Amino acid sequence: MVRLKCPACGRGDLFTAKNAFNLRRTLEMPDSCPACGQDYRIEPGFYSGAPYISYPIVLFLAVPAFLAQTLWLDFSFPAAFAATLAGLIVVQPLIMRFSRSVWIHIFVKARL
Repeated sequence: MVRLKCPACGRGDLFTAKNAFNLRRTLEMPDSCPACGQDYRIEPGFYSGAPYISYPIVLFLAVPAFLAQTLWLDFSFPAAFAATLAGLIVVQPLIMRFSRSVWIHIFVKARL
């Protein structure tokens, strides 16, 4: 999942662009795995479930960051909120890709 590879074979890339920060192509995926042929377009709207994965990831990152800034670094509430929000905006392409990877790995059985 973390390597963003095919859930069936573990060799093919899930995303066409290697760079997650190429914002025009961040979520662009091939129709199937180039290595084993596993269909990545399982059904229309399949990846609309990925936000259920990204929400807890965002909470896992944001809450400790916000608390660390307010409790240990003595940031004011608005400054800590702004810094946390800015950090989340920066890592959002990575979170979206990882969420899609987790989502497809939940539903596709490995054929290793």
